[in-house]
Amino acid sequence: MALYSMLLPVVIVGLVYLLSKCHLVPKESQPSIMLSTAFINTGNMGAPVMLFAFGEAGFNYAMIINLFHSIAMNTLGIYIATGGSRQDLKKTLMTLLKFPINHAMILALIWKVLEPPMSDNIYKTLRLVGDTSVMLVVVILGMQLAECRITNLNFLKLTTAILLRLIVSPAIAFAIVLFLPVSKLWQQVMILEAAMPTAAFIAMYAVQYNQEPDFVTSVTFFTTLLSGVTLMVIIPLVLRM
Repeated sequence: MALYSMLLPVVIVGLVYLLSKCHLVPKESQPSIMLSTAFINTGNMGAPVMLFAFGEAGFNYAMIINLFHSIAMNTLGIYIATGGSRQDLKKTLMTLLKFPINHAMILALIWKVLEPPMSDNIYKTLRLVGDTSVMLVVVILGMQLAECRITNLNFLKLTTAILLRLIVSPAIAFAIVLFLPVSKLWQQVMILEAAMPTAAFIAMYAVQYNQEPDFVTSVTFFTTLLSGVTLMVIIPLVLRM
């Protein structure tokens, strides 16, 4: 599962890189297209869809995938957003180490291993902060969408990103799971998770690091909107595997 969660974004990033080399996508837009196509809404949208399609077992599998995909998003995603290929390795590593989410992941891992006691007040505070993060992301996404202008969008680039996220991604996932020694249910969950829209959190990376935030926000919006149509086709196909 960890291998799949890390491998899928890497393959999509590699595909966008090849498309850029073939001049099929603008080189200057390479980071924003990578961000908007490689990182998936595996949690807030993926998990409920898995619960609907496969029941509690599918939901549990989705949460495991979400955990490892979040790690990929907070490492590879930040590397791409900060223009890692254009700066030295030391500077890139320092950027990753300074990112607050990575601090939280490391602390959570240490806490899980050591299992020290936690007071109810601290737990409730952390839970409250965690619950507000989704609303904060949605607010930022809405603010960014409000500034977008349809006339400023590159529809060829937008269409390419949407197709990569909603159509090409599950096809790549299907090819990957054929080589993984996992159960049929795991394969189905992996493929269906790959068909989810762009992660809303990616819009925050695009805003913070100025990677065409209007474009990334637009891809997030349209993939979320259109996924309702594509999933109606993909879910029955996956269930027939």
